[in-house]
Amino acid sequence: MVSLLKVGHIVSGVVAQTRPDYRSYLVFLTGSEIYAFLPHEYAKEPYRVGADIIACVAVFDGRRIILSQTSSQYYRRVAEVIFEPLINARKIMIKRVARIRQAGFVKIAIENLGMADEQFIPQCLPYLEGADAYVNETITIVRYVPDIHEYIKEALVPAPKDKIRKVIYAESSRTARVTVDPAHIKKFFGTRCANVATAAKLLDITIEIRGG
Repeated sequence: MVSLLKVGHIVSGVVAQTRPDYRSYLVFLTGSEIYAFLPHEYAKEPYRVGADIIACVAVFDGRRIILSQTSSQYYRRVAEVIFEPLINARKIMIKRVARIRQAGFVKIAIENLGMADEQFIPQCLPYLEGADAYVNETITIVRYVPDIHEYIKEALVPAPKDKIRKVIYAESSRTARVTVDPAHIKKFFGTRCANVATAAKLLDITIEIRGG
């Protein structure tokens, strides 16, 4: 099994020990005699000995295996697992996943490969019911569109797109200035600016929100 392990792979295991000295859990991987470490800071919740977990291989250098339930790779793999039927049917493609610590939600950018526009989100939503086994956060589906101006608007959901008055994007600096209805500006920032920060991470740009 060791030879098959790669960074980014999803694995399952059982917590065998808590290691306060290393601030981590010792996890035996299912179907093997291999153990790995899940650092407390990379765990999605506190665990007790005997707990079943699912995690992503974050580090594997031939000697040690470190797992994560908070890395971008983990959330992308989770998205690929829960949406696998739609991906295999070539109805959607996962473009990018973004999360910031303690935001309480994850944004997943999904490209529609052929469904009628009105069917796209409704067909994706039922698959989120299976996400609870992997993540504690709310998953927000972001509609990927090639036009960067429209993509920025989509990335800021659940803030209301119809309250966006103007989007100016500078490709050279990868910076967007988004002017919104002042009455709704708090929704675009989100609690502790988490919404705009996650949208910016999803697009890998800087987003400036202004009222006007």
